[in-house]
Amino acid sequence: MQVRVDAKDLEALDRLAATHNVSRSDAFRRVLHHQPLPKALVDAKVYFELRKVGVNINQIAHSLNRGDDPDLEYIHQHLEHLEDRLDYISRCLCEGRPLLETP
Repeated sequence: MQVRVDAKDLEALDRLAATHNVSRSDAFRRVLHHQPLPKALVDAKVYFELRKVGVNINQIAHSLNRGDDPDLEYIHQHLEHLEDRLDYISRCLCEGRPLLETP
């Protein structure tokens, strides 16, 4: 059986599957049958925060790879902010604390 979903729904399903370490098909079946998913490996907020950090790093890399004239001060500040976010996420994970929107 094939099911059509838009890109947004497919991304949500993939996030759900990745968060619970199950296949896309298994996640879909469990949701369809109102069955519980395995305990999440990583809190969804952590996943989204790490994804945002990765996107920011990719943006910096793409800009540099395009040969754009780098604003080194801006890049340095941005990387410091990303480092602070990663440190905060790491501390929360190690201490078993929930991740807040802003540390």
